[in-house]
Amino acid sequence: MKAKSQPSVDKPGTKWRKDLLYWAVVEHYRTWLNFDGIELKQVAANKGILDGATVRRVAKEYKVNRGIRKAPVKGGPDKYANAIARGISKLAKNNWPTSLAARSTTCAAFALAVKKNYTNGEQVSAVTKLVWFVRPKGWTLFDSHVSIALGLKAQSTAGTMTAYYSELTRRRFGWYAAQINKTLKGRGFPMLFGERVIDKFLWFVGAGRVTTKQQKQTCQYFLECLPYATRRRLKAAANAVANAHAKGLLK
Repeated sequence: MKAKSQPSVDKPGTKWRKDLLYWAVVEHYRTWLNFDGIELKQVAANKGILDGATVRRVAKEYKVNRGIRKAPVKGGPDKYANAIARGISKLAKNNWPTSLAARSTTCAAFALAVKKNYTNGEQVSAVTKLVWFVRPKGWTLFDSHVSIALGLKAQSTAGTMTAYYSELTRRRFGWYAAQINKTLKGRGFPMLFGERVIDKFLWFVGAGRVTTKQQKQTCQYFLECLPYATRRRLKAAANAVANAHAKGLLK
């Protein structure tokens, strides 16, 4: 992971921040309809418990499936995904701490515990993603893009991950997420998460100009596919979030 001398998210000016936060709302809604919302409802219907099939779907969607060992027999019982599902369900439901720092430590410890028997390497990023589908409120995902957005120096993956959540705490992530949630709710999108809007915003910041441009184009085409009334409401909500929260977000 390449270290940066100055966190990209701290660059002066608000125009670029408003633009990225606007598209972060659209991207969150796009992925909500396409995947996240569906999986969250399935987990909720399963009383907040992950199963192996959900673990595989999430891992494939978020491009971390290669980090989980393959089932011993193709088409047979998936003991690796099933074990991870049980473990994450247990830690996220029964022993989930209140602070981001403690939560990140819990995720790192779990990733280390399953490394020997169930994963290929220490899959801390995958754990943070899977946990979100059990405990979405007040939580967000970790990957290299979002850590770059906050200018974190390269170290071990677990070390960078815990540093990322500590930095989010310092920058009042929970407060900003709550404020964005209020705006989304007021604009008719109570099902969306300010936490994930911030996640998308940071992902755009850290992904690089070319990748971000391509993803924004995908979002534009997505908007054009929506019914007119929905498109109009979503654009209004995205503008409201960008105008109200971009200037000071995570400063």
